[in-house]
This record gives sequence, structure tokens and C-alpha cells, in this order.
Amino acid sequence: KTWHIVTELDKTRHVGYRSSLSNMIFYRFDQGNTDDLQFRFGDLLRYVSGPGADQQFWVYAGDDLCVSMDLRVLRPLDGSYSAGVHLVDLSGTSNAAGWDGGLGTADVGESVKAAPCMTVPPDTAPGHYHLELVVYNWATLERLPVIEDGAGEGLPWQDVLVLAAVDVLPK
Repeated sequence: KTWHIVTELDKTRHVGYRSSLSNMIFYRFDQGNTDDLQFRFGDLLRYVSGPGADQQFWVYAGDDLCVSMDLRVLRPLDGSYSAGVHLVDLSGTSNAAGWDGGLGTADVGESVKAAPCMTVPPDTAPGHYHLELVVYNWATLERLPVIEDGAGEGLPWQDVLVLAAVDVLPK
């Protein structure tokens, strides 16, 4: 849930300090103007819009969960990259549902839009989940790093962008 708190803070405050150490990320949010956190996947794509961590979805087990998102091309896409949106539990270990699709080809500055739908299996345990977005080379399965660079120099965030919270309800 920490990521959801960070998103709420970013709505009314700006990043006054940011740093990282190994697998830990540190932010200080100061009062005043907001500085939206901005994310990119390596030097290939920027996450422009889609389900944010400040959003909450509710879905019944067995139903479809659909989202839409927009990515801006930073370096030409050559057809070798795919994106994956996965519904995972709060520990990040259980993938309850997912969608993967190719990103095709596109030139710098173009927009890549995706509107994935995934069926939440009927036997999915009710509870709290979240959506995660990954971008990877489909031939090697190597994921691109997620970089937060809204306040200047890029800060690595591993290889997964945590999106909206999802509560799976019993049917």
C-alpha cells in the first residue's frame, strides 16, 4: 500500500527530496506546488496515462477487468517489445490474471495506446490486489527498468510499475 500513499501525497505536494539505496527508495514530499511523478521504461517509452496508483477498481471473480493506457515513444520501436499488465496480490507473488501484447513499431514522439482486458479467474480468492505494468523484449523476456524522472535525474524503480489498487469480490 505504500505506493498508493505516495501517489496521494503527490497530488497536493511536490517532491522536495528523492534518493535511493540498493532496493530502497526515499522521498520527502513538501507542501506547495505538485510535481507529478513521471515514469519511463528504460529509454524506450514514457508512461503518459492510464490507471494510476490513486485509482481503485472493484471486480467480481470471473468477470473482466479492462483498462486503457497511453505510452509515448522515446526511441523507435522495432516490433521486439511487448507490455504486460498483471493482477497480483499485495505480496507481488501471486499473478491472478494478466494480459500481454506486442507494442508494434512506432517512431519517436508517437503514442502507443493499449486497452487490455483480462478475465479474473472464478476461483480467484477475494481480497486486495493491484495492477502491475511491465515492458519487455519478447524474444529474451528481459524487462526494461522503470525509471522515475519527474524531479530531474532518473531514479531506478526496479522493473515493474505499480498501477491501480483492485479489490476482487466474491461472486
